[in-house]
Amino acid sequence: MPEINLQMVAQDAMEKYGFEHKLSLTVNAKANAHDGFTIKKVGATLHDLRHLPWSSIDSYYSRDLDQMECCERGQRREILVKVAIADVDAFAPKGSVLDEHAQVNATSVYPGKETYPMLPEQLSGDLSAFPMDCDRLAIVVEFAVLPRGNVRFGKIYRAFVRNRAQMSSGEIGAWLDDDSQVPEIFEEMPELAEQIKLQEEASQRLSRFRAGGSEMPEGGEAQEAAAEENKTPGRCVTEKDKAKLIVENFMVCANRGMLELLESALLPTIHRVITLPKDWYGIVEAAGAEGFALPVEPDAHALSEFLAKEKNEKPEKFSGLSATIAKLLGPGEYALFDRREPLEYFCVADADYLVGIAPNQRYMDLVFQRLVKAAVAHTPAPYSKAELAELCAWCTERENAAKKVERTVKFTGASGMP
Repeated sequence: MPEINLQMVAQDAMEKYGFEHKLSLTVNAKANAHDGFTIKKVGATLHDLRHLPWSSIDSYYSRDLDQMECCERGQRREILVKVAIADVDAFAPKGSVLDEHAQVNATSVYPGKETYPMLPEQLSGDLSAFPMDCDRLAIVVEFAVLPRGNVRFGKIYRAFVRNRAQMSSGEIGAWLDDDSQVPEIFEEMPELAEQIKLQEEASQRLSRFRAGGSEMPEGGEAQEAAAEENKTPGRCVTEKDKAKLIVENFMVCANRGMLELLESALLPTIHRVITLPKDWYGIVEAAGAEGFALPVEPDAHALSEFLAKEKNEKPEKFSGLSATIAKLLGPGEYALFDRREPLEYFCVADADYLVGIAPNQRYMDLVFQRLVKAAVAHTPAPYSKAELAELCAWCTERENAAKKVERTVKFTGASGMP
């Protein structure tokens, strides 16, 4: 039997589901027009934070790095955190050729060994990302983690930054569990070990606070959505190592900080939510197996009550139950929020549901970044509500289509059948 060409399978799937997998000459030329001079010119006008101990935790091989972090101790046992989000809009402003190209696919697609980035590799894998030892542009979100784990948000601003260390989450996670396995980069940069320990201390505080002030079972994390007028509380546990928890906890805070900024500026906010579960009947059955009767019709408050009860009474089983419920809830959708018209939704504690933290990879995050930059600059929203509602629907559809491409390639590779 001839060997299957999975690259061809991926390209066929991309075309089948309406994705472009080739760059036009115009798009390629526009991407190549950017270089280090562009960064230095803009960076010279911004807060210069290149001296800080920025680092990223992802993979040694990741190129589309959108976030990095650094910490320092503050007064009254606070830990002051800065999260940098790649300023992708600086290279692909609204209405530009690169912006229009990104909007077509609306997401990067990861069908296998080959990645189809939303933006040209020259940008998403280099100039608009955070490669190690390179000066880059960022949006910085500041917040303080207090001793109990609650958060006080600070400033959000544009900055000039430099990634001092690109680290593997697996290696850092193993070191945090057993510090005898010292990562090689710590031998070159001894001060980095103390920085990561401080980040982990802040992360532990955040996890405990979201878990209701109590320790979680080993390997689990509880994240609790904010209870506001237009939001429904809900909890979900995901299995993550300590390094991934640092990133996820910090991204949750960065997302909320940006949402608070948009709300205070009276600008639209975008969330990724589940308004109607994929399999409510399955959720009812899962709850019934635990002796809890959920309503026949989807009810976010009742589900939240069930999950809180299970967390308190059966903490050792809660991680598995939450994973089951998350699958039954299904994929989310982007939604435009208006405080005058509250929207009830089901919460899922998952980094994939955070908006604004991956502008190299998701178009809606790039749109969100433009809203944040407008709030920082005290300028009007760059989009009307009608435009945003249309983009929410489009990006939701494209991300669902991307999953179909990825499943097609994965199934073909596993089955050996074209």
